[in-house]
Amino acid sequence: MNYNQIFETVDYKDFDWTEINREIQQPQVKKLEADIENGFDIQMPILVNPQRVNGKLQVADGQHRLTALRNKKRPVRYIFATQQMNLKDITRINSAQRPWQTIDYIKAYAKGGNKDYQRLLDFYEEVQDRVQSTRAFKPTKVSIRSVSYLTQGNASNPNTEKSKKYNIKAGTWEFRLTDDEARKNLNMFMQFASVTDSCLTETFIQTIFSMMTNQDGFDVKRLLKQALNYPHMFYSCDRTQDYMRMIEELYNFRKAEKNRVFFRFRKN
Repeated sequence: MNYNQIFETVDYKDFDWTEINREIQQPQVKKLEADIENGFDIQMPILVNPQRVNGKLQVADGQHRLTALRNKKRPVRYIFATQQMNLKDITRINSAQRPWQTIDYIKAYAKGGNKDYQRLLDFYEEVQDRVQSTRAFKPTKVSIRSVSYLTQGNASNPNTEKSKKYNIKAGTWEFRLTDDEARKNLNMFMQFASVTDSCLTETFIQTIFSMMTNQDGFDVKRLLKQALNYPHMFYSCDRTQDYMRMIEELYNFRKAEKNRVFFRFRKN
């Protein structure tokens, strides 16, 4: 096989995506189509794996170019990779163009057969449906990272744990709770929807889980009752430290001295 040769074809059916390609982003395709219409033909060849799968050439890089060229019925130029490309290889190539987002990794591992990532995507869609059907929410979309916290039941960041255990991008993440336990967490946070539309943000979820784990005497039910009684005191924050200050003030508002609780960010 000549790895230096550039091939050309209009047989679009000869191509297929690998299991780990990112989903097609239509705005990017539209931009490429506009370039073609304006006379700027796509010269850069797409990259395909050297081994066919089910008789098809699998695209390792260039799925957006291929889609635009196919839509405009233009010839596709392609070259063969010198080795079969895996997720790590494709991630490295794509990162030089449009960096992979957390959702890209999750979908890639799910397509590759990882059951934990498949369950996460299913629960992610369930959360979106639940939010969209709840009148208390403004039209919004909950981030996949927020959803991942709900399935873990703690504040551990799925992208930065030093051991790389349960790290989403490394492919080691696990859906630790049962589906019912994850839904119970979702219900707990959605109780705050009537006082804030930020109740399913990463920062708020991390703050509450951190306080449940590290703060003696913290009770979510008491916080919710205070928030419903004094909604003007509950406001959205960008940092967990700011949320904690707000929560502490609200938590103790109009409480007798003996019933007041003061928090630390971590236990000593």
